Amino acid sequence: MIGHAKAELEEAVWTTKEGVICPVCNSNCKVYKMPLTKCQISMLFWLRWKTRRGEYIHFNENAPRVFVKSASVGKMKHWGLIEQAPNVDDPTKNKLGYVRITDLGLDFIEDKCRIAKYVFVMNDMVLKQEGSVTRRELHPEDFDLSKLMQPARAS
Repeated sequence: MIGHAKAELEEAVWTTKEGVICPVCNSNCKVYKMPLTKCQISMLFWLRWKTRRGEYIHFNENAPRVFVKSASVGKMKHWGLIEQAPNVDDPTKNKLGYVRITDLGLDFIEDKCRIAKYVFVMNDMVLKQEGSVTRRELHPEDFDLSKLMQPARAS
């Protein structure tokens, strides 16, 4: 019975934008199509500038406010561009807030590889990838820290 419900659910989530109610756990299941954004690429540039290779940083305490407010840093894990620090006290959990850029993330911002333009995510798991893109195709400019760190202008 559960196998049949799972098969029906897996098919139904791809055919509706509203999501579907799981017949087993009664939760709403929905597939989200996520694009990689210019803001996320700028975050990668900032992480590369701010940290040494392999070093974790507490993102919310150190990142420019514009990045923290965007709440996009966690989504970059779906492309393998960042990873969260493991929790040494409980290996089944992540160390909240600590992230680092991955080797793939470094290669991507240095325009050495292509990655998926979109990922399809449900329950924090990537189900499918679509398209292929380089960093320069999405963000042709190189990172300019001085522009990012300028104070906001009053309106």
